[in-house]
Amino acid sequence: MKSALKIFILIFLIVFGLLTLFMSISVTFDLFGMRAGHEHFVPFVVYANMFCGLLYVLSAYKLINKQSGARKLLLLAIGILILTLIAFSIHVAKGGEYDQNTFYALAFRTGVTALLAWMSKWYIHR
Repeated sequence: MKSALKIFILIFLIVFGLLTLFMSISVTFDLFGMRAGHEHFVPFVVYANMFCGLLYVLSAYKLINKQSGARKLLLLAIGILILTLIAFSIHVAKGGEYDQNTFYALAFRTGVTALLAWMSKWYIHR
């Protein structure tokens, strides 16, 4: 059972990271017409998500290879997401264009990343 949970954590980290990278890169470079569906995207939010996607994949790599530092990468991602959420709130307060779902997506991503950081600590100590 414990090994099944470890495999789930790894697969989730990899899929979540790769999906984040794919979506962020697609919106940034307007691949597959993705930007059309995100008319009011905020570039710094997309860049932060892209960087966090890379951190998710790197942390999965570290967990697979039983290297230390996976949790630190996820904690860094949480810090980046919190700073992005603050900057996004300022952007909105100043009247910048945005998509309402961006706030919910940032909050969700921050929560998921916090859960992954907690699980990675458990993963390492089991």
